[in-house]
Amino acid sequence: MRILLVGMADSIHLSRWISQFDSSDLIFEVVSASPHRRVQKGISERARKTNRLSITWFSRVFSLPMWIADRFLSDWVRGAYIAWRIRRFNPEIVHVHELQNAGYATRRAFQLLKKKPKLIVTNYGSEIVWFSKFPKHKAKIKALLDIADGFSAECKRDYNLAAQISSGYQTLPLMPVAGGLAKFNGPEVVRDKITIKGYENHWGKAIVALETVADLGAKLGNLEIVLYSCNAPVLRAAKKLSKSTGMKITTYKKGALSHNQVMELFQSSLIYVGHSLSDGISTSMVEAMAMGAIPVQTNTSCAQEWVVDKKTGFIFTPNDLDALRGAVLDVIEGRFDSEAARAENYAVIDSRYNPEKLSLIAAGYYQSLTATA
Repeated sequence: MRILLVGMADSIHLSRWISQFDSSDLIFEVVSASPHRRVQKGISERARKTNRLSITWFSRVFSLPMWIADRFLSDWVRGAYIAWRIRRFNPEIVHVHELQNAGYATRRAFQLLKKKPKLIVTNYGSEIVWFSKFPKHKAKIKALLDIADGFSAECKRDYNLAAQISSGYQTLPLMPVAGGLAKFNGPEVVRDKITIKGYENHWGKAIVALETVADLGAKLGNLEIVLYSCNAPVLRAAKKLSKSTGMKITTYKKGALSHNQVMELFQSSLIYVGHSLSDGISTSMVEAMAMGAIPVQTNTSCAQEWVVDKKTGFIFTPNDLDALRGAVLDVIEGRFDSEAARAENYAVIDSRYNPEKLSLIAAGYYQSLTATA
């Protein structure tokens, strides 16, 4: 079976999705619809090692210029390219990973095709819940879902919202967009860090999370504050705060840590903090749970589907700084049973994030659609 994947070629999530099929006989081609500067390492390495995965040189080199052009040409440039690749590759299924860049351009592509393959649309993060608030985006999302044969997401919330926008597609099983991860099985280590996801943008609000945690000062004891995947504003804010307070604050810019290194960071973390105005599961939160860190996550994600507030972690409203401070203090001052929470979180991860189980569900996406062809 031939699958054309349209998505963000620099995405670790897309790379991990593809990795689930290493032992299958499926043939994939990746078309990048995002403004990437380089293809994600895992995708590049797999493409070199196997003839079952490819990404054309044009998609590698010209993804950014096409994306820029489409800011003015309403997604028609990438749409035409995707349509051309569909005709050349002749896939049974086109699988869109992410709605705005990949989805809108693929909708344009399908308008140019006479012979249309099956289409799967997978929502990434909080795309549908956030962008459906805006009439123009909602209309585009509806037009995309109207031509979809299958829809998938990682939150029950998003299935419900999609059903309010469009119907007629097959609802595919809920699963994380990046596949699964085994729970931590090693001996417990010293957990001497509070790790904060370092996104600062329209949705991510890492700086206020950093300032709130750092404001606890001596109450943190020997705990180190670590921020990873930081962009420039977070790096500057952390440096300034460390200089003014004398606190040890460690930062890693976006891309500085490999996925394995991020997992090692979570393994040595007592608490993981995710502070955002909108999110999906938050893959980082689930991965932190898998490594034994206590999750403290905003309720704008679908963390409620994974965490029991004040029992297995903490869920708070964005910018509710008292709630964030209280959660951190409850853990470090022993009012929260971290050991029991960790055990329950490991059980949740083993049940719902097991990579072997999820790879079978992922394969079922393609089998179910071709079975109804």
